[in-house]
Amino acid sequence: DQANRPAVFGMPELVNYARKQGVEVFFLTGLSEPQRPGAEKNLAKTGYDVPLDAKHLFLKNKTNPPSYLKNCATATSWTCT
Repeated sequence: DQANRPAVFGMPELVNYARKQGVEVFFLTGLSEPQRPGAEKNLAKTGYDVPLDAKHLFLKNKTNPPSYLKNCATATSWTCT
């Protein structure tokens, strides 16, 4: 639940600008689902003014993988790259 990761220089401004221009923004990360609270807090803290819900912030859910990963992820095996 840490929220101490720095943003990549210039990214919050670019992402916020894109959103103001009507672009729907998504985040794809290698963090695991239990790290969601810290990830959301960190993104907001570093200046991202965009939706950070489950439809916009994608994390690894190893206990309940999404159906679109059925060929490479199960609750017991995760081989997706």
